[in-house]
Amino acid sequence: MVLTSGKRAGRAAFTLVELLVVIGLMAVLATISVTGYSAASRGMSDRGAIQNTVSTLRIARQTCQIERVPTKVLFFNQRLTEDASEDDATLYQGTMIAIKQAGRITIPPKATGGLLIDEFADWHQSYPMSNSDRDSSAPGMRIFRMRSDDESKGIEDCSTMVQPCVFHFELNDYMIQAGMTINSWCDAHNRTAKRNRPQGAPNSYVGNGNNYVWGFKERTGAGGGLGAASWEVGDPYGVEIARLDLPKGYIFGTNPPRDEKLNSATPKEVFFDPDELSPSMSPGSVQISLMRPSQGGPKPHPVGTISSSMLKDTNN
Repeated sequence: MVLTSGKRAGRAAFTLVELLVVIGLMAVLATISVTGYSAASRGMSDRGAIQNTVSTLRIARQTCQIERVPTKVLFFNQRLTEDASEDDATLYQGTMIAIKQAGRITIPPKATGGLLIDEFADWHQSYPMSNSDRDSSAPGMRIFRMRSDDESKGIEDCSTMVQPCVFHFELNDYMIQAGMTINSWCDAHNRTAKRNRPQGAPNSYVGNGNNYVWGFKERTGAGGGLGAASWEVGDPYGVEIARLDLPKGYIFGTNPPRDEKLNSATPKEVFFDPDELSPSMSPGSVQISLMRPSQGGPKPHPVGTISSSMLKDTNN
């Protein structure tokens, strides 16, 4: 009985060769699983970047179609570090900003002390009013100039950072035909402005009816970019309606950014025209690339191209 039991025990054991075969099979299966998971994860990231970009473009297109105003989407890329020796492919990122046109500048900022003014916009209904610089250190907001010659210069050079409140300007003191204030005109013609200034204006501009308009003041210390003095009468301006930062490693186009500033991508913008019954992208496509490690540093590998047809509501 003891021998029989021993034989059974011997038949139940694994030999060294069998163990090695099993371990080898497990290693192969683990490698296949990891590789498959990595490929699936990368595919999901690629699809997510494409779908989120499409969604943001749809917002701009639908805004243009519903509100009947020009909209555009600006595309930028940046490197998240200045270290030139850094070759991590995840240190690159694309950003897109959807903007709708909100109006036009009607008075030159040089005549208003640097205020950006649209006489036809009720800014005082949407933003707090101020008569001091107490909000100069508060987080600002960007006003984008929607001229076609600005976007290639970068995000700072096509927008002005302004304080998050509006300041008043005495419209009666501005001579539209002369393009200057009464004081400036009188100084230029050796006249006195004392009798020409509005009489009996109340100390509080809030209750002064149409004698005042409201404008945004450039935020103190914003530094660089498009200064208020660069704006001209008739310049269209826009406000941000949506923004998307791609996952790290993804950029727009195929040109990797040079530094950590937001550099214009290719294409630099997509425009939607309200005069079209169903606004379409112009230009008609946007490419997304993934930065991958390679000899000599990360290289962009295209992962998808977005076309006008993908913006239709029946897409996907």
